[in-house]
Amino acid sequence: MNNAVEKSGDRRFSTAIALFRIVAVTAVVALHFAMNSAKWCSDAAGLAFFNSVLKGMCFWAVPVFVIMSGYCLLGRDFNIGEFYLKRCRRVLVPTLVWSAFYFLLRSFTRSGLSLGVAVSDILTGYPYYHLWFMYMLIGLYLAAPLCRWFLRSQGRYIWWWLAVFWLVVGCAGPALWEMPVMKLLGLKSIPYLGLFVAGGALKELGTRRPLWVAGSLLGAVYLLVAGPVMSWLSREYGVDGVPYFYYTGLFTSAGSLAVFAGGMHWLEFSRCPEVWKKRLNLVSGLAFGVYLVHPVMLLAAEKLMTRFAAGGLVYAGLLAAVVAASWGFALAASRIPFLGRWLV
Repeated sequence: MNNAVEKSGDRRFSTAIALFRIVAVTAVVALHFAMNSAKWCSDAAGLAFFNSVLKGMCFWAVPVFVIMSGYCLLGRDFNIGEFYLKRCRRVLVPTLVWSAFYFLLRSFTRSGLSLGVAVSDILTGYPYYHLWFMYMLIGLYLAAPLCRWFLRSQGRYIWWWLAVFWLVVGCAGPALWEMPVMKLLGLKSIPYLGLFVAGGALKELGTRRPLWVAGSLLGAVYLLVAGPVMSWLSREYGVDGVPYFYYTGLFTSAGSLAVFAGGMHWLEFSRCPEVWKKRLNLVSGLAFGVYLVHPVMLLAAEKLMTRFAAGGLVYAGLLAAVVAASWGFALAASRIPFLGRWLV
C-alpha cells in the first residue's frame, strides 16, 4: 500500500517494489473476496474448491506488505522526528479518517453499533475487518527507529537472529495472539515484528544469487501447494475454522519470504524506460486507496450474491468487478483534492 510501504532508496528495486505493491494489493482484494464468498460457494462443490484454492494462493499478500515495509524502512537511515511526523500525516491521520467512515458505514449496515463498541474497536484496531492491518502497521512504525538503531549497532548478522526469534514468537499461534489483551493497540504488532525485521535483513543481503534462486524455487512450491492445502483444511474444518493457516504461521511466513525474495529478482527491470517507471509508480501509488475502499465494493458484491445462485461465471464476474471497481474508484478519487489526500 502506498503510505504503508515507502519507496525504496535503491533505484534498482523501484520497479520491483512498485510491481509487488500492485500485485499484492490485488491479491488482498481477491483474498477478501474469497473469504466473504465462502459460504455462498459452499453449495457448489467445484466452485467451493476453487474459492478455497484462490484464498490459499493469495494468503502471501498480507505478510508481503509487512516484509516490504521492513525492506524499505529498516534498510536506510532516517531522522526520527521527521519519520514520525511523516508517518502521522500519511498513515495515522488517514487511518483515523477511514475508521470514522467505516464506523458510519457500519451504523447503516449493521445493528448494535454503540459508542462503547466503537471505543472498544478503536482500542483493538478493528473498526472494520481490513483496518486491523493499518493499526498493526502503526505499531510497527512506532518500533521502527528502535529496531533500526539496535540492528545497526549490533552488526549485520544480528538481523537474521532477531528475525528468526520474532518469527518463532509470531508462530506461537492464534491461541496466544487472539487473547483479548494481545489485541490492544501496539501489542497486536508483536507477532509481525519477525516479518518486519526479516524484510530489513533481505535488504541487507541484497541480490545474492543463492538467495533469489532459493526464494524462487521455494516461492513457486509455496504458491503451488498453498491452494490445495487451504482447500483440504476447509473441507476438514469448515470454511471458518481453518487452523495452521494464519499470517504469522510458519508455513505462510516462510512462503511469503520466499515469494518476496524470488520476486525481487524477477520483477526487477533495470532497463525499463524512465517514462514507464513513472507510470508504474503512479499506478502502484493507488494501492493504499485500493486497500482502503475495496470493502465497499465487496459489500455491494455480497448484496448481488443473494440474487444469484453460486456459479463460475457469476463468481468470475463479481471478482473482476470488485477488483476493477476498487482500482477505478481509487484512481478517480486520487484526482479529487479532498479525497486524494486520504488515498494517495
